[in-house]
Amino acid sequence: SSIAISSDGSRIFSGSYDTTVKAWNVNDCCEEFSLVGHRNAVRVVAMSHSGKYLVSGSSDGTVRMWDPKKLREYRNFRG
Repeated sequence: SSIAISSDGSRIFSGSYDTTVKAWNVNDCCEEFSLVGHRNAVRVVAMSHSGKYLVSGSSDGTVRMWDPKKLREYRNFRG
C-alpha cells in the first residue's frame, strides 16, 4: 500500500497487505527479502535520509524501525 526507495536507489521497499515489508532489487526487478513482524496490513513505509533506518506503520497499531542492512527490527513502537 506504500513504497519507499533506498538512499542509493538500489532497492524499493513496499508495505503490503500480507503484513510484510518487501525489498525489491531495482536492477533485477525481483524480491530480495521480506521483513516480518507486523500483525496486520503495512500502510506506510519511509526511509531515513541516511538510509540507515526503514520505518513501517501498520493497521496493528505499531510503528517498527528496521535496519535494512542487517535485515532485522531495530525498535518497535505501539500506539
